[in-house]
Amino acid sequence: MTNKIWKIFCVLTFLLGLKSSTICIPLESDTHSEPSQSLSLGEATADANVPHDSEIYSSFKGYRVYRLQANSTKAFDALVKLHDEGDLDFWKAPSFRGETDIMVNGNQEKELKDFMGFYKIDNTVLIDDLDILMNGQRLGRLKSDGKAMSWTEYHYMETIFDWLDGLATFYPELVTLYTIGMTTDGNPLKLVKISVGRKDRHKPGVYIDALYHGREWISASVATWIINELVTAPSRYSTLLKNFDFYIMPIMNPDGYAHSCNYNRLWRKSRKASGTWADFLGCRGVDLNRNFGFHFGGPGSGTIPCSLIYRGTHAFSEPETSAVRDFIYENRNVKWAAYFALHSYGQKWMTPWGFTEVKPVDYDELIRVARIGVAAIESHRGTKYDVGSAPDVLYMASGGSDDWFKGAAGCKYSYTIELPDYGFYGFLLPSWEIIPSANETWFGISTALRSIARMRSYA
Repeated sequence: MTNKIWKIFCVLTFLLGLKSSTICIPLESDTHSEPSQSLSLGEATADANVPHDSEIYSSFKGYRVYRLQANSTKAFDALVKLHDEGDLDFWKAPSFRGETDIMVNGNQEKELKDFMGFYKIDNTVLIDDLDILMNGQRLGRLKSDGKAMSWTEYHYMETIFDWLDGLATFYPELVTLYTIGMTTDGNPLKLVKISVGRKDRHKPGVYIDALYHGREWISASVATWIINELVTAPSRYSTLLKNFDFYIMPIMNPDGYAHSCNYNRLWRKSRKASGTWADFLGCRGVDLNRNFGFHFGGPGSGTIPCSLIYRGTHAFSEPETSAVRDFIYENRNVKWAAYFALHSYGQKWMTPWGFTEVKPVDYDELIRVARIGVAAIESHRGTKYDVGSAPDVLYMASGGSDDWFKGAAGCKYSYTIELPDYGFYGFLLPSWEIIPSANETWFGISTALRSIARMRSYA
């Protein structure tokens, strides 16, 4: 059964009310699983506003994640084509130099095995049973007045937004909180500015954003960790705050994040309906990191709404990406010195360009600073990162935010950072990894920024 036929079967099963299918109907999670196996969300309570749709409490029983190694150009090209078709969930995009991770259900597994056999692709089972790995997750809404924020557990966006509101209230001399737009589901797009000195003077800006993809929970945790460090310990970062204003957006995709928390832990895209046949198959949303308007629509971006890398109908078609564009254009008086997009997973520090194998004219300088950052990260606990342009360490992808910030917004030092881990947990990084990951990542970014500040060459 192909993936498309499977989707149609699942939808028809749901519409006809056939509750006996073990393929499509989610299972109850095991409430007796060991605490160490859970991705903690703290003391959760039921959310009475949870809607009931066909994806509620998605089960991943029988799902596996395979790790593939393409040993020939032919095999790599076939993997890229398979990725761009959008039928399979690539946890790590095709890489000729490294591994490719693909999640499959029981219906897709035979096809993938046949594919790997035909192209003689070496492979191992990275995660044998996703349902077991996810077992014990406690999903619900945290009740918080903004004081319950921590980095020993993952938090829902309500808690994060309450915390941001509290920072703006208690640290008005440092924090300015913007709502730069609203999502399709009516969630705010909140951005924090952290600045010392006169409010009417603009230092070079550092822009950091996270959680473009709903399932990449660790990215929001790292972004909020950075905010907390700068706001609560400004004297520790006096040099950075003297040279830069920080603009940080910890949740770029609130709708997708909420869906990942409430229904489908591995949801990637945004949640806007396409108004086409694809909505019937549950193919909602756009890959926001393919929707930016610099070389939009090129290699590595999907044209079909069901694709997990669907780029949208046109550049900046989505409220999330257009809000970022408008904010940057409305603040033309800010010279953007550096941009960091936080994603997961894979431990890569990537430079533009993503849409072509041709390098920027200042590529050597971008790599120099990136290597300073990854060396700092490695010095913490030995975490190793690959460095290079997206085509060098992964493969070409168009419409990305880092390309747009450099090519359209004029930001010299523009990077995408794929956070830990390397694949043992993948997107399901346990909560005990939040603080170590956030600490080392911020040390890498802050060290790189100090090098940029010394150069003072932002043009």
